[in-house]
Amino acid sequence: MVLTEADTCRTFVVPKLQAAGWDTPPHTINEQRTFTDGRIFFVGRTARRGRQKRADYLLRYRPDFPIAVVEAKARYKHAAEGLQQAKDYAEILGLKFAYATNGAEIIEFDYTTGVECRLSTFPKPDELWQRLRDAENIGDATIARQLLQSCHPDRTKPLRYYQEIALNRAVQAILQGQQRSLLTLCTGAGKTAIAFQVCWKLWSAGWNTKQTARKPKILFLADRNVLVDDPMAKDFRPFGDARHKIAEGQAVKSRDIYFALYQTMAGDENRPGLYREYPHDFFDLVIVDECHRGSARDDSNWRNILEWFAPAIQLGMTATPLCSGLLVVSQPKGWEGAVAVCDSSHEGWYASPEYRTFRCKPELLDNQYLAALLPTPWFQRELTRLTRGQGARRERLRPEMLLDMKIRMPAIEIQRVALRSFGRLGDLRAERSEVEEDIGALLPAMLHGIFREPV
Repeated sequence: MVLTEADTCRTFVVPKLQAAGWDTPPHTINEQRTFTDGRIFFVGRTARRGRQKRADYLLRYRPDFPIAVVEAKARYKHAAEGLQQAKDYAEILGLKFAYATNGAEIIEFDYTTGVECRLSTFPKPDELWQRLRDAENIGDATIARQLLQSCHPDRTKPLRYYQEIALNRAVQAILQGQQRSLLTLCTGAGKTAIAFQVCWKLWSAGWNTKQTARKPKILFLADRNVLVDDPMAKDFRPFGDARHKIAEGQAVKSRDIYFALYQTMAGDENRPGLYREYPHDFFDLVIVDECHRGSARDDSNWRNILEWFAPAIQLGMTATPLCSGLLVVSQPKGWEGAVAVCDSSHEGWYASPEYRTFRCKPELLDNQYLAALLPTPWFQRELTRLTRGQGARRERLRPEMLLDMKIRMPAIEIQRVALRSFGRLGDLRAERSEVEEDIGALLPAMLHGIFREPV
């Protein structure tokens, strides 16, 4: 009798997972878990969904903390046939351990070490958790406990996989003391829901920057009433009386979760600023919604609020990275670069890549050279050609179209020589312009001297 994949899973895979302890609370096994709805394709005017992505088994160390993915194949197939699929799913889900099995053999790929090996049994939950802690430098037992704190349960609106990734990464960064972090998700992806769960986990775990036995003080900042009132009334409702909106010039200090407008907190010519009535270290966490506006500018009064509360961990959220001035190269994965357009004064604050535009190793690229190159007709022609006519129109540009995009760059020394030459040419052009203006001003007098009537 030939065993199908379903037979193999039921007879061999599940018993091995159970024997390793993955089906024993608080550890859980999610079987046949679909985590994407499928890409949308248009056929004429009709929209259709592509194939969904579905993991055979998603292993969770805690109900809100996935740690590994398992791809199963039928008994008569080789276990290695499912490894690439398991690795693809692990990368999408942000997991460090991928397994492929046919029930008889198990192949593991460990992203923390880059090692692939064959196993006879699945690792136990505590073993995988310890390996992850070692790789992520989560040595402190308190941080480990707080990271595993449960989310607020919402059966009607559970977190999607990318929200879960963003939540766990943001909480880990905060617990490990990363002073500033950025969440960049597209509009409608649920940034506010993620922010609420971040606050809930930290508040429930009793985290604070001073590591004392109290709840954290959290400030949620935005620049529009709707961005403050709506989250406070809806997403953050479970906090109950712990919530407070700072308004009417009153610096209340008896709550845990504060909501405020920049305009309410900031000072002007007539007042010093309400934020000054709070100690520098009053807040443990400051969340800035739509952080690409206002707070990123060096000359902004709103920026002063963030600087005043500099001891606090600051978490920015945006769907619209800054778009003017100097180009900044980042490395989201490997050496595939992404370009963010932002003013140089914003560097180090809340600026992030909006979408991939080309491939280039950062050590081989001078940002100022790129800033001079990008607006040129040549670069735009190359971009249009390499993206099959789409150019940089983000709404129609698929990321995979850019994976093989290559634009020849001169050596970085030549780039810097060119920049110096461009600078001198610019100075000469400015001098020529001044001379032309001076000549233009002198011309009427010269003509008068030449053509005036004799005395």
